[in-house]
Amino acid sequence: MESSHLTNRKIERVKVVSSWAAVITVDGTNIKISIDKLALKKYKKNTEISDSEWQELLLSAVEFLAKDYSLRLLAYGSKSRQEIKKKIKTKIGFWLSKNNLVIDKVIIDKIIQYNLTFLEEKNIIDDDAYADSLLRRYKNKSKRQLFFKLIGKGVDKSIAESKLSNFEDRERNAIRSIIARKTRMKASFSKDEKRKLLASLYRKGFSISVAKIEIDDLMKTK
Repeated sequence: MESSHLTNRKIERVKVVSSWAAVITVDGTNIKISIDKLALKKYKKNTEISDSEWQELLLSAVEFLAKDYSLRLLAYGSKSRQEIKKKIKTKIGFWLSKNNLVIDKVIIDKIIQYNLTFLEEKNIIDDDAYADSLLRRYKNKSKRQLFFKLIGKGVDKSIAESKLSNFEDRERNAIRSIIARKTRMKASFSKDEKRKLLASLYRKGFSISVAKIEIDDLMKTK
């Protein structure tokens, strides 16, 4: 671990900023840590810290940032493990760059991994439940569209495949819903319109054979 700061660093300020966070100012750099860490290490104003103590303080800051930021993100809505991991990594990188600090990437990855494990153990993140919520949100989508939607949201491929393994009935209902919406105001349905609708459904990833059956059933009623 390296830093552009000089040695013989001095704590200039110690300030409790919330019920679970404190800011330690060292040579003009604000380091936010948990209240528990402050109580444990007993950092005090106008005291000098060694290089090893500085490095330990930086790790405490990264640990706090990872946990605090992930909880803030999840307060706005559920996210996948991969989404949280990516956003935390970006946030930590930005904070280090802004303060001209460097921490070994392997150490950062371990901190992030530890934080994600903590969130999973507390059921704060759950990719299985998150996948279910996404499938409820995107109703009139094809199996293919939903698969890429889940993957795009960071859901593990194996979970996405499992969730969509028995999806025929739902896909059939989605096709019916789309057909009904597109033909609601039509008294008749031409063969050319059928071809266009089939092409549209196919582009969306729906089964062409199932789409044909549903459209044929509709044409019998027109």
